[in-house]
Order: sequence, then structure tokens, then C-alpha cells
Amino acid sequence: MGIDEIKAAIKTLSVEERRKVALFILDLERTHLQDTLGPQIAEDLESVLKVIQETVEKIKRHVKNNL
Repeated sequence: MGIDEIKAAIKTLSVEERRKVALFILDLERTHLQDTLGPQIAEDLESVLKVIQETVEKIKRHVKNNL
């Protein structure tokens, strides 16, 4: 079944059925994003957190040494 056939079939559905199809597609997209982008975002956030923590520690040492 090709995309045009799927589109034609969806047009024949009731409003409620089309909404269920739309929710199904959105759920597929959400899962895809979680599986592909989620781990990268978590890794990036961990890297940023590490840099922030190191910077805070440097500031603390600098303040402590200068007081």
C-alpha cells in the first residue's frame, strides 16, 4: 500500500477515526524522537552541567584565594 492509497483511505474515515490515526502518528514520532534525540540531549546536558560545575569550582577557589 502506497502513501497515496493511505491518504485516500484516511479521507474516508470518520472524524474520530482520523483523530485516532493522527494520535497514532504523533505517538510514533514522539517515540522516534525519544529513541534518537533523547540520548544525545541527555549527553549534551551532562556535558554542560560538568562545565558549569567546573566553572563554579574555579570561581570558589579564586574567591577563597583572594580573601
